[in-house]
Order: sequence, then C-alpha cells, then structure tokens
Amino acid sequence: MSFQDDDLKRANDFFFSAAMRHSQKVATMRGEDIGPFYVGLFAESERSIGILAFTFLESQISEMFAQQLSPEAIGGTEKIIGQRGILDTVGKQINMLDALRWITPETAQDLRLLAKIRNRFAHAHTALTFDDDKIRGYFSTLTRHEEKYAAFGYAEDFPGVILQARHKYLVRVIGTLFQLYLELTLMPSSIRAGMGPTGAFGGDFAKYPLPLRDALSACMHTMKLIHQDAANINPNADYGQER
Repeated sequence: MSFQDDDLKRANDFFFSAAMRHSQKVATMRGEDIGPFYVGLFAESERSIGILAFTFLESQISEMFAQQLSPEAIGGTEKIIGQRGILDTVGKQINMLDALRWITPETAQDLRLLAKIRNRFAHAHTALTFDDDKIRGYFSTLTRHEEKYAAFGYAEDFPGVILQARHKYLVRVIGTLFQLYLELTLMPSSIRAGMGPTGAFGGDFAKYPLPLRDALSACMHTMKLIHQDAANINPNADYGQER
C-alpha cells in the first residue's frame, strides 16, 4: 500500500468511525417486535394484511425520524412530526426523508406504494384482495425483494416454494423495512461525517450499532418465517399471476 493509499484509508476509517459514533446515538428500533408482529398477520385476510403491514413501517418512520431531529427545536419534535406538525402525515415525512437524502429514492418509492396500498384497502369498500386492479398496479411496481432474498441463497431451505400474493407482499414489506432501518440509521450519520449519503455503507457490518444489526437480522429471520409459512401451504393455492 502506497503512502497516499494509506492516508486515504486512515481518512476513510476516521470518517466511518465518526459516522458510527453518531449512528449509535439514534439507532433505537424495535427489532424484537418484527417477527411476532408480522407472523401474527399470517392468518389475516389480504385486506387486513394490506392495512396492518404498513402500520409497523409507519410507526418506525416517525420514531426514527424523531431520533434524527434536535430535541432543542422550538416547540420540540411534536411541532415537526406531531399531529399538528409541519410533517404530520407519513407521506410528508417520506417526502422530506427523500429530499434530505436520508433514504434512497428506491426506498422512498416503495414506501409511497405501500402507503397507497394501505389507503386503497382502508378506503375502498370493493378492495378486498391483492387482485384489485389499482392494488395490483402498485404491488407490481414494488421492489421484488423476494428475488433478492433468493439470489443470496436464503430460500435454499425451501426449494420450489411458491409464494402466494400475501407472502410476496409481506416479503416486500419486510425488505422495505430492512432498507429503511439501514438507510435511516446510516445515511444521515454518513452525511454528518462528511462521507456523503452512502459513504458508510461499505464499512464493517460488525461496527454497525448493535440495535441496527439486531433489527436487520430480525428482518432476515422474518423473511425465513414467511417462506416457511408459504412452504406449509398447498402451492396450488397461488394466484399464478405476475406481481
């Protein structure tokens, strides 16, 4: 390693350490609740899954956003993300996180789509399943996290498993939650440390805050539980339609 390369590595290590110090202060998420909450949805109707699956994400968006804000802000964080705050809806919060580059455009788009699915199920009395035309359109545009999961070999314990629409939806929700945890913990901290929005992503996973590592692991474990549930169901029950 040349002198210049050594200097660059030291500088990168310094900035990464600074980013991790900041992320330690804000990394408080409810990783232990992920599995029980989403496993509890397995027996629910598709409409209930579409509504309830987003509520956990919504609460995490608000809680993690609040952690990034200064407690010394005039009026406190309630004036910003409270019921009468300037960012009083999850849609506004997602737009601001996107604008601040605290989450990636891809994750912001997935969150918006999941919110639209939730709202469609909640407000349209004819929307009862994922076969609803509008919901099908939103669903098909979501990032296909089940393909990423399979590409990394996590589905090898379930060869030939066919995911029903409910399973695909839950996998895409959990995949989005995984990205939210990763990005909303690291990206603001990376920016503050002078590394740009994604500079901290290439660091040592073992140096990430323990709550973040636990939450990401819980997401992956929940993915496995979803695949296990799918494997326990007759694969002929799948809709057999592209989503």
